[in-house]
Amino acid sequence: MIKRLISLVVIALFFAASTVSGEEYSVTAKHAIAVDLESGKVLYEKDAKEVVPVASVSKLLTTYLVYKEVSKGKLNWDSPVTISNYPYELTTNYTISNVPLDKRKYTVKELLSALVVNNANSPAIALAEKIGGTEPKFVDKMKKQLRQWGISDAKVVNSTGLTNHFLGANTYPNTEPDDENCFCATDLAVIARHLLLEFPEVLKLSSKSSTIFAGQTIYSYNYMLKGMPCYREGVDGLFVGYSKKAGASFVATSVENQMRVITVVLNADQSHEDDLAIFKTTNQLLQYLLINFQKVQLIENNKPVKTLYVLDSPEKNCQTCSPK
Repeated sequence: MIKRLISLVVIALFFAASTVSGEEYSVTAKHAIAVDLESGKVLYEKDAKEVVPVASVSKLLTTYLVYKEVSKGKLNWDSPVTISNYPYELTTNYTISNVPLDKRKYTVKELLSALVVNNANSPAIALAEKIGGTEPKFVDKMKKQLRQWGISDAKVVNSTGLTNHFLGANTYPNTEPDDENCFCATDLAVIARHLLLEFPEVLKLSSKSSTIFAGQTIYSYNYMLKGMPCYREGVDGLFVGYSKKAGASFVATSVENQMRVITVVLNADQSHEDDLAIFKTTNQLLQYLLINFQKVQLIENNKPVKTLYVLDSPEKNCQTCSPK
């Protein structure tokens, strides 16, 4: 198979010999994208620009904003967070992912751990209220951050990705009960890339298959982590989501061929019938990346590449070098 060069840089990505070409492979989901974290190169995409409901994977942005507030000194990991009635009462709804919040006061670190590891909704709301004062004001911060990244097509109505009808009277102004957060796959890849590049420490949480919260063991819904039913070596994040409108979605990150990649799979086929469909689909996409891409060093850093002879110049020749 002819290798196709896609980036002429010192460290480059290229197609390796494979039995599966990009033209032959199609992910078994409505929408998908795969991106190299370091370069931002798109390695695969399928209808990645269509804006659709994405459920809990929108917690990527909530998580990013928590880390950002801490990095700016506006929050400390040990800062206390008082649990208002809104997130507390939501813990009694056993149809959504959550943790008990009986103490009514936790640290930022404790709540973020429950949010990232367990995809818990009430901790996300509590953190949103801590940062924004109210969840709607936090949503305004989410929208502002998206604009700063050049994302203008997303629809954000809450901090969790839950359908609005779960939230009762606590919904964002002028939204409907059946509204939920909507992004395209490309948007989510951009958010995930910012999160991983700016706050790589999130992987210490997202790689955990379980953790202790308030004296109880809580578990991850990322079944591709070690010890889980669909374990794949290299996978260490990020967020899984499901709703009736969104189907099953998964924003994953993994190291394949010593290259960290981000994959976004939205509305996996058969996900309403098969709880593992989203992980099977993501595994197939990661396998495609493993087979078809690798990083190679084309030239050594800061080494002469070629001597160029220059006409009508005081210098007879000059050398071109690779960038440092």
